[in-house]
Amino acid sequence: MNLLKANRYCFSQRRAYTPHQAALRQDTVLVHGGAGVVPADIVDKKLQGIQEAVSEGYITLKETGHVLDAVERAIKVLEDNEYFNAGFGSHLTEKGEIEMDASIMEGGELTAGGVFTVKNIKHPITLAKLIMVKTKYVILVGDGAMQFAHENGIQQLPSGKLVSKTAKEFWDQNKLVSEDGPEVGAIVLGKNGDIAVGVSAGGSSRRIQGLSNGSSHLGSGIYVDNTIGATCCSGSTTAISKMCLAYSITRHLTNMPVMEAIQYKLSYMKDELKQQAGRKKQKAIQIIDC
Repeated sequence: MNLLKANRYCFSQRRAYTPHQAALRQDTVLVHGGAGVVPADIVDKKLQGIQEAVSEGYITLKETGHVLDAVERAIKVLEDNEYFNAGFGSHLTEKGEIEMDASIMEGGELTAGGVFTVKNIKHPITLAKLIMVKTKYVILVGDGAMQFAHENGIQQLPSGKLVSKTAKEFWDQNKLVSEDGPEVGAIVLGKNGDIAVGVSAGGSSRRIQGLSNGSSHLGSGIYVDNTIGATCCSGSTTAISKMCLAYSITRHLTNMPVMEAIQYKLSYMKDELKQQAGRKKQKAIQIIDC
C-alpha cells in the first residue's frame, strides 16, 4: 500500500476512496483547443467550438458511461471544426498536404492507441482508439495506419477534402515553417474513477513531410493513470517530447500539488532546453488530479 497524499491510497493499481471522496467525485470533461495566440476575429468561434466539444463529450459520458467514448466524441467535434488544428482544420505540410497525428489512453489498464502522419482520415482520434481496442499494438504510422484503417472500415476521403479555407489561406500567406501547430486535447473523468485522455494534431504549417507532432505522443503530450491523474500538454512540441512532459507531471502528482508539479517541470524544462523552451513560448497544460 503506497501513501500518495493524506488519506489517499492505492491498492493493486486501483485507488480506494473514502466514502466522502467518492461522493465528491463527479463526471468531468476538460477540453483545450491548443496553446498559442488566437486572432481576435476567431476568438468567439473557437470558444463556441470548445463549448460544443465539452457539451458533446459530457452527453456521451452520461449516455454511455465510458470515458473513452467521451474523449473520442469531444475531440471529433474539434476535428470537424476548421478553426482548430486537427482533422478538417489541420495545417498543411511543405507540399500543401495534410498529415495528422492522434493518441488516446485510459488510466485503468494503461492501454493506449496512436496514429501518426495519416492522410485523408476525417477523424484520426477514432482510428487511434480502434488500434487500442482491436489490436495488441499501441502505435501505427503512415501507410501501415492507412492499411489498418481500410481493413477496419474507416472511410478515407478524397485527397484534398480535408484542406480547409482557413488552413489554405494561412499556408499561402506564411512562406516560412511555423514553429508549432497547436493541437487539441481532452481529459474525461468518470464518477466511477476512470479517466481517459486524448489528443489530435494537424502539425505545424509548411513542415517537412513525415514530421510527427511531439505533443501528440503518448508520455509526451498525454498520460493518464487512474491512481494518480491525467495530463494533456500543448505548446513547444520539441521540448514537450524531450521532457516526456505529460508523464513527468503526472508522476509528480503523487507527492506535489498540481500547480507545484507544473511549475517544477516547466522550470526544469526551461533550464535544460533553453533554445527550445527558454523563449517566450506559450504552453498549455491540462490536468485532472485524483
